[in-house]
Parts: sequence; structure tokens; C-alpha cells
Amino acid sequence: MDRRSFLAVSPRELDAWFEQIELCDRAAYGPAALICSVVANVNRDPEKKREPWTIEDFMPGDHESDEDNMRAFAEKVARGESFADDPDALKGMQGLKNEIKSRFKNLKTRTNLIAGEDLHDPNKRGLR
Repeated sequence: MDRRSFLAVSPRELDAWFEQIELCDRAAYGPAALICSVVANVNRDPEKKREPWTIEDFMPGDHESDEDNMRAFAEKVARGESFADDPDALKGMQGLKNEIKSRFKNLKTRTNLIAGEDLHDPNKRGLR
């Protein structure tokens, strides 16, 4: 992806890309998680652990399905809970914004790109 295309990406598109990458990364762990669950079940003591290990036990990240998340959300709505922004999440977003600004401070803004600056000429694109 060229610079112009990247800078034209909306926050929603960027978030969707991150979600897609996360799903692909998670899927890549499936074969290893299967092997781990088989090895763990072969060596499992049924008296100490009655339930067998599952693939999900060896997958990184959240173990909640979309259905579980939707059910929890519906229960919150039914209870009349507020959906104010999480302060910790807002701090994280601000930190991400600051990091992006510092890493890309030499790039021209989207309005400069739309105005038709020549991106192929390094002297005209703010990189020195």
C-alpha cells in the first residue's frame, strides 16, 4: 500500500484491518493448540482433571465467543447499565494517537496529499 492510500484510510477501516489480522493470527495457532490438547489429554490424570483439555484451552487471547459477548451486552442493556467510555481504553487510544503522531511526524497531512503534491519527489513530500 502506498503512502497516499494509507493516509486515506479511515479509523473504522484501520480497526477492521486490525481485527482481520487478529483473526488470521489466532487461526494460525489452531494446529499447535490441537497438538497441545492431544498431548495434554494423553498425559491427563482423569482423577485430578475430569474434563478433557480442549483446543480453546491452548489458544492465546480471549476465550469468549461473539455469542457470549452479545449475550453479556444484552444483559447489560436489560439491566439498564450505562455505556460510558472506559477511561483506561481512552488512555490507551490517546497513547496510540501520540505514538502514531511521533512516528509519522515527517509525513504530510492528508489535505496536502489531496491538494496534489508529488509523492514521488522526496523534496516535496516532507522527508529529508
